Amino acid sequence: MVDQDDLLKLIASTYDGVGKVEAWPGILQAYANAVGATAGMLRAVDYRSSQVGMFETLGYEESFKNAYKDYFINLDPYRRHFQVATPGEVLLIGELPEAAIRKRTEFYNEYEKPQGLFHGIGGVLMREPPWLIVASFLRKETDGDYTPEETNRMATLFPHLARSIQMHLLLAGSRRAQTLAQVALDQMKLGIILLDSANRVCYLNRSAEALLGLPWGPRIVDRCLIFPTSGQTAVFRKLAAGTIATAQGKGMDPGGRLRCSLPGVPGAGLEFVVTPVPQEASMIEAGGEQACAVVFLSHHGRAPVPWAPLVHTFGLTPAQARLAAHLAGGESLEESARLLEISIHTARTQIKVIFAKTGTRRQGELVALLMRGMLTGLQNKEFNAPG
Repeated sequence: MVDQDDLLKLIASTYDGVGKVEAWPGILQAYANAVGATAGMLRAVDYRSSQVGMFETLGYEESFKNAYKDYFINLDPYRRHFQVATPGEVLLIGELPEAAIRKRTEFYNEYEKPQGLFHGIGGVLMREPPWLIVASFLRKETDGDYTPEETNRMATLFPHLARSIQMHLLLAGSRRAQTLAQVALDQMKLGIILLDSANRVCYLNRSAEALLGLPWGPRIVDRCLIFPTSGQTAVFRKLAAGTIATAQGKGMDPGGRLRCSLPGVPGAGLEFVVTPVPQEASMIEAGGEQACAVVFLSHHGRAPVPWAPLVHTFGLTPAQARLAAHLAGGESLEESARLLEISIHTARTQIKVIFAKTGTRRQGELVALLMRGMLTGLQNKEFNAPG
C-alpha cells in the first residue's frame, strides 16, 4: 500500500536524482513499485528518423532493447499518441484505439508478448524537437489493468518525473559546456587562474600550472596565490579583492597588473593581469565555487590578447589591434611603440582611435574589456578570428 508519505518521499528522491546518472535505475524501480508495474523504460526517441537516444530500462532484456532501436521503433503503435501528447500527461495503453487490435500486431507478438508485457501506463516527459523523452511502466496481462487509484497516483507523480528529467538534461548540458570551456582553456598558451569570492584559486589551466612551477615565481599555498615577497603578496591580494568586489556588484575596480621579476635578469619575469569575471559569464564552477576574478599570467613582453580577433570584434585595423593587444598585456604606450617599431606619435594617434572604437577612455578600462572578452568569447563566440 502506497500512502501519502511514500509519495512525498518518492517525489523528493526524484529531484535528489537530478544530475546523477547512477540514480535513475533506482528511481525507475521506485515508480514501477508505486503503480505495481514489473517493467519500465525511459528513453529519448526521434520517430521521424527512427533514432533512439538515452535509454534506461527496468525488466527489459538487452536483446529486446537493441531490437527496439534496430527494428520495432518503426512498428510501435503508440508513437502517434506520443507525438501529440502533452508533456506530463498520463496515457493508458488499454484506453488507446490500438488496444482493440493489439494482439494481432507484430509489435505485440514479437516484442511485448515474449517479455510478458501487456498493461501499460506512461507518456511524454519532455519535448525537445526532434526528440521526445518518453517513460512507460508495464505489467503482465494476468495482473490486470491499472486501477483508477494507480492511475491517479501516476498522474500525481508523472509531472515531477517530467520536471526532474528536464532539470537533469539542462544540468548535463551545463556540465558539457563547462567541460568544453575547460578543454578550450587548457589549449591556451596563456596562463589562466580563476579566483572565487574568497580570493582562493578555484581553477588554473595547464599553462598557469607550468608558469607557477618556476622556482623563483609565485606558488599556491592552501589554495591562495603566494608571491616571493610579502609585499608582492599583499599588493596582489588587494588588487584581487577590489576586482572580486566589482564582479559581485560591490565595487568599481577594473583590475590591474602585477609583475614578478626574475632576480638578476633585467626585464625578465612574469606578468599577472587581474580582471573581473561578469556574473553572467562565470563559466567555470569548481566544487560549487563561482569564479569572480580571472588572472591572466604570461612572460614579460608577451601580449596575452591575440590581436587578430580584435579586428573583427571592434572594427580595428591590424595595426590598431596589435597596439591594443600590447596595451592589454600591460605594456605602456612607449613600450608598445618600441616593440611594434612605430613612433610614439603614431601610437598616440592610434590609441585615441582604439579608445573610441572600444568605448573606453583609459588603458585600465581597455584591459578589463579585452580580458573579459576572452572569457565570454568562449561561450558567446564574440571573439572569432576573421576569415
